[in-house]
Amino acid sequence: MSNDLFSVAPATVADIPALCRLAEATWWHCYRGMISDEQIRFMLAWMYEPERLRSEMADGVDWLLLCRAGATAPVGFAAWSGTGRGREARLHKLYVHPGHQRRGGAKALLDSVYRRAADAGYRRLSLTVNRHNRTALQCYQRAGFHPCGTQVRDIGGGFVMDDYILARPLAAD
Repeated sequence: MSNDLFSVAPATVADIPALCRLAEATWWHCYRGMISDEQIRFMLAWMYEPERLRSEMADGVDWLLLCRAGATAPVGFAAWSGTGRGREARLHKLYVHPGHQRRGGAKALLDSVYRRAADAGYRRLSLTVNRHNRTALQCYQRAGFHPCGTQVRDIGGGFVMDDYILARPLAAD
């Protein structure tokens, strides 16, 4: 899938180093001041450990790369999968490098996830977003997501994820 500025393509195991670099760049920009530096380091090490990403890819998590038109290096990524709860899919991650934000990259990634999830038979897409991440919350609400709950999850290391749960319908059959 593509638009004039970006293209979206599946990520592979060979893309894991690029995914890790993008996570490092986006997380510090996004979460510094929202959660502690210690929690950022903990979560990056936990969520973006290369073997974990390989395992997720093997287990059916669909990782997507966002590239700027005419470039080969990715500038963003998303990851989604089915939830095992009926016809609901879950968006696990969506990040665009700070130098490429507000240009339609997040929309290109979301549109690709919507299409892929709907094509796979899912009717609803859910996600969690940090309760203090107003920028992401507004982005998702503009994209048609609505609050449907909250979640506080102990992730170890003395840290919790304190999130809103959002969802939106996908295309009808």
